[in-house]
Amino acid sequence: MKKSLLVLSLPLLALSACSDPSLSSGGTGNESTENPSSSEVTESTESPSSSEVTESTGSGLSSETESSSSESSSSESSSSESSSSPEEEGEVLTITPETLQENEAIVLKGVAINSTHPEEFDVSAGGSISSSALLGVTKIEADVFGQYDNLVVTDGEGQTITGTRVEYEEGVDSVTSYTYTYDFASETDAFRIDNPSEHTVSLYEIRIYFSGEIGELPDPDPTPDPTPGEALTVTEAVEIAATLPEGTSFSEETYRVAGTIESISGNEAILTDGTSDITLYAKDGLPENVYPDYQVTVEGNLQHYYNAKYEIVNFEVIDYVAATYDLTIAPSEHGQVNASKSTSISYGEQITITATPDEGYALQTLTVNGSVVEASDNQATVTVKGDLTVAATFVLEGELKEFETVEYVFSTYEAGAQYAKGEEHVLDSYLTVITTLCHFTTQLRIYNSTTNNGFAILDSTNVIHSISFNMATSGKGDATMLNIYDSEDGVTYTADPIAQTEEITSNYADYAVDLSEGGYSNLKLDPSDPGKQVRIQSMAVTYIK
Repeated sequence: MKKSLLVLSLPLLALSACSDPSLSSGGTGNESTENPSSSEVTESTESPSSSEVTESTGSGLSSETESSSSESSSSESSSSESSSSPEEEGEVLTITPETLQENEAIVLKGVAINSTHPEEFDVSAGGSISSSALLGVTKIEADVFGQYDNLVVTDGEGQTITGTRVEYEEGVDSVTSYTYTYDFASETDAFRIDNPSEHTVSLYEIRIYFSGEIGELPDPDPTPDPTPGEALTVTEAVEIAATLPEGTSFSEETYRVAGTIESISGNEAILTDGTSDITLYAKDGLPENVYPDYQVTVEGNLQHYYNAKYEIVNFEVIDYVAATYDLTIAPSEHGQVNASKSTSISYGEQITITATPDEGYALQTLTVNGSVVEASDNQATVTVKGDLTVAATFVLEGELKEFETVEYVFSTYEAGAQYAKGEEHVLDSYLTVITTLCHFTTQLRIYNSTTNNGFAILDSTNVIHSISFNMATSGKGDATMLNIYDSEDGVTYTADPIAQTEEITSNYADYAVDLSEGGYSNLKLDPSDPGKQVRIQSMAVTYIK
């Protein structure tokens, strides 16, 4: 669903000349090492440029040409020994985690201090650092965590600047990091540093060399100026939240936002008005009447996070219109299915489903929205949380099979290595998961990119009747589905998928797949579209015993 985004300039920070950065060791958990450079970078034998710039005079705004006469001889000596010392006159604007959100001349999008390693700051996928206020920019240097550079630097004409790199020695001992230098062919009054990749780039420091003059940033796009407490649409709320400094909120003012609950996951609900959506977050659990398809008006604080996520926090439900749900019974052979209620069902209402086999037949399975439910004496009780589709399978009494459903929550297993090939994870006596170019972690993350086209194998000792995945998708590109392939020998898989989930959204939800007709025990899971990844939190697998 499209979101309305607005550019925001941030408060003023002092400019400082860069010296040898005395930075703490960075963490090893960053995602910036995930894929090769998306920009043009060539190797350089120069020493890291972070040690090439003269020390700050302490004023916060220093010129490389300013030095006392008593220092001139030592400066000349240093220059003769280091050919990579900057020759251009002007100022150096330094961006560090400490100064990240204090510079009015720089526009940040999707940039924030690394929450785990505060000595680093992150440019998230699709994020950028830009300015049209620093005049006469000649060079940009970036100290990047890890060996890969996903950043693309362009000048005011939109031309991509080719960079060089040298090893950065001030970073983490266990990880080789680099300083990237981007020299502009001529002075430019505007630049952009973009991260077009699917992965976060972590940096220790960025230095921008410019003439020393600072112009004015263009005014941001006009946004609504509502009165606190008045009712807004979701679109208006998104526009207002987008103008907030990253990670802050209107802590003293509340706004009412009206829309329809689109989906729920944990302590979050997605509110939409059909054009944009915004997240409702409740730390201690969602309140009553925040249910799928309910029309609600909530009152709370607007929050804008670094990853372009917009939330309403500390909220309460002011008004609502309850939704009702329908239960549909799919046709079946050799028996009938009835429900205690099938229309105008309220959220949380319990419905009894009864399956009645024809003479000589027995109930084999009863499914609700594709997931097998346990039936006792041919009856099951379900709690309604949305529209339901019920289906039953009847078989001859002598052909009745026994089933067992096992739920696997990936966060409860030992994590594996990212991008490993053929990595085996034995979940229980029934199932082994084998990952290639994936990440078996708190979720099973299956990547589908040009550099990491991954898949996961489900190797079962028993025939799999059905699977229900709790999952979401992330990344660029179109929406994706999860394709499922079969193998008779566990080695060669079918060219065409035997099954496919519904379109997966960015919000965690359940996706059921019926495999009852195939007798499958070796399955391959593979996202259907490039540029996306599927994140499976858990899956419930029903086996034929």
